[in-house]
Amino acid sequence: MEVIPQVSAKLRGFATEAPTLDAVFLGSSRVRRQISPEVFDHEMHVSGLPMRSVNLGIDALVSPELLRFSDEVLQRTTDSVRYWIVDLNVLRRTISQDQDSPRELWWHDFKHTALVLRNIATNPVPLAENGPGKMALSLSHTALMMQHYLQVGCGARFINCAIFPDSKIADQDAENRGFHPERHSLSVALTSAFKAQLEDMKKGPQVQFTDAIMDEIYREMSARCERENIRIFFVMMPVLSVRRPSLPPPDVLQRHTLLAFDDPAKYPELYRAEDRYDLQHFNSAGAVTFTQTLARSVAADIQSRHGKN
Repeated sequence: MEVIPQVSAKLRGFATEAPTLDAVFLGSSRVRRQISPEVFDHEMHVSGLPMRSVNLGIDALVSPELLRFSDEVLQRTTDSVRYWIVDLNVLRRTISQDQDSPRELWWHDFKHTALVLRNIATNPVPLAENGPGKMALSLSHTALMMQHYLQVGCGARFINCAIFPDSKIADQDAENRGFHPERHSLSVALTSAFKAQLEDMKKGPQVQFTDAIMDEIYREMSARCERENIRIFFVMMPVLSVRRPSLPPPDVLQRHTLLAFDDPAKYPELYRAEDRYDLQHFNSAGAVTFTQTLARSVAADIQSRHGKN
């Protein structure tokens, strides 16, 4: 596989560590920058459930690219891996600004492009008013799929890989087992905005979206994990919004677990302005608090299930 920013480094690191791992974290920047394997492992040890984990979070990694990435992770997994902790998010219908990037071309095979095209056609949530319409967006995804198979631009990428091979690229994710926190805090203006939006969120009500294509993705991911005896913890992050993404369907949650932290009344410690670096992400201090809360919830669920057996 050619060098793909963040993706290649994460997969390389996982393949090396997989035999020693019990749990992996998968998702977007809300995983990469907010979950510390070191803190998680410590809390699990304190709970009497020693574990070793790794952070495979990647900036902007949402479905269907997340499903594509999870396929690669499963190909490299070992029997020691028992748990996946997965960030819940929406299916991304838009294309990144760098639309010819290796990442965009990498995941645009037929299967994953088809998921996006079907979602564009059937999802009742409207596209952004200032963005491309359904037809233009569908054509753009189709063009990327054609580039994926025709390997358009692969010559330049091959030369780049030869000059800068994957093994020689500085990997900032190699430290802290993939955890890459941000250390700054909100500005005064953003602190005011955060507090105002938090008050609006508390007033509610929550808007729960459903997405039939995401249901398919959840079912496929869970079925593949079950074949490897892996249980998934789907995590609803403590986002600042009344809009909730599609949750895994009931048949999936009969076998796996949903942990929801998007409740300021239940988790006030996760909604402190001083613990954020932007409106939707924790800084390093907030990441520690969140990871501790996450680990305790995971431990409680595992212990509860063991008690029932």
